Amino acid sequence: MQSIPLYTPNSEAKLAEALTRVNGSAVSHTATVASVTSAARLAEYKLQQLNLPNNMLAGAVAIYTSGGRVSSGYKWARTVTQLTMVRNTRGWSVTFMATRALQGNPPALHLSVTPEQHRLAVEALLKSYSVLPA
Repeated sequence: MQSIPLYTPNSEAKLAEALTRVNGSAVSHTATVASVTSAARLAEYKLQQLNLPNNMLAGAVAIYTSGGRVSSGYKWARTVTQLTMVRNTRGWSVTFMATRALQGNPPALHLSVTPEQHRLAVEALLKSYSVLPA
């Protein structure tokens, strides 16, 4: 699949076309353009919460699983869309999407950072508090 940047003017049309191709006839629990752009905004928010400098945001990866939450009594597998988004210097791009059968409630969005981003986030966190003497 060709990468689909989510920050360009024609990205919605490209994303809609790719989602239609991947989702096929499944519609109930699959991703939409709105849900993907919302997931990208949430991933950006989570990344910003790590207090990383703007030049260090590239390289993070977010995995988004559509479908929302269902009751624990829901016994059947449902078709969901799973996407991988990668943060580059300009914003998020969708690099992979596929449907899969799913039971249960996985996290809707999982963010992974590079080792350097992790190191900087831990440094920033440790500077934000102190430990009281015992």
